[in-house]
Amino acid sequence: MARRNAAVKKLEAELAALLPQLDEEGLAFLLEQAKVHLHNMEVDRLNREAEEYARRQAEKMPAAGKKTAGDSARREFSIRHSVSAGCYHLTFGGDSKLFTETEMLDLVRLAKARDSAVEVRRRCFAWLQEERSDVLAEWGISSFTSETLADLVRFLQKTFAIRKGSSSRR
Repeated sequence: MARRNAAVKKLEAELAALLPQLDEEGLAFLLEQAKVHLHNMEVDRLNREAEEYARRQAEKMPAAGKKTAGDSARREFSIRHSVSAGCYHLTFGGDSKLFTETEMLDLVRLAKARDSAVEVRRRCFAWLQEERSDVLAEWGISSFTSETLADLVRFLQKTFAIRKGSSSRR
């Protein structure tokens, strides 16, 4: 720990020495980068928590091949909103994925579009493919015709209402 503190103190001193030499644009850039880095650190922390939660949930699941009365519930979607962290934990089959509020709003808007069910699933699949391919891979969604994707769309449609400028849970 003392070594880490010494390294941090050295970096802080180097940064402090450079600050007076920077113009306003340079300072604004550093400030923005610091905010982005802090945000990324928080997302990493939340992802680690979500992975740990999913691991604990997976350990609770029965061994492969053994069916229980709760199996169907494990394949359903659930969601938890973390207001303080500004994110959503979307869970399917014991696997929790972290979505930012922006990501969730984008996905809900696609799910709530007034198009045919097939077109809505196509757009949601394309969005997930572009933005969150990890979700497709880990939840076994290989095309827009996937029953899991259809269930996800129905879940989002019944769980969220679009209000002007934001999304909100019902």
